[in-house]
Amino acid sequence: AESDGDAILLRDRGLLVQATGGTAPASNLVPRPTRDLLDTPRSAPLVDVARVLAAEVAATIWLRRRPIMNIVRRCRANAPPPKLSAEQIASGAERVAAAFERSALLLGRGDRCLARAVAMMIVCHHWRLYPTLVFGVRINP
Repeated sequence: AESDGDAILLRDRGLLVQATGGTAPASNLVPRPTRDLLDTPRSAPLVDVARVLAAEVAATIWLRRRPIMNIVRRCRANAPPPKLSAEQIASGAERVAAAFERSALLLGRGDRCLARAVAMMIVCHHWRLYPTLVFGVRINP
């Protein structure tokens, strides 16, 4: 079947791996986090929370009306990352994380992971942070 060929191609490129023992293997494409951005609680300015809420609404609409590949291309199409210091990147990431944590109080977290991921890309790009969008899928969650 064509889907078997696609799976083999993805496996050969290292993009598809089979998990064993009920745990997913660590990605070699994304560095392992060294700490949770919310370990040090930080308040989020109302304007940041509003930006997150607007991004989540936009992402939800995009996901209903556009092919996912167009959304991924749009996430990649932004200008190359400017040279930010490690401190600026950490501060921006903490600010984004705090705003998303506060927004979850209003919108919740359940069953919205794709919309929240796309929204996070939108908000990160606003702060000149350019993370990599990585999709993870479980066959039998």
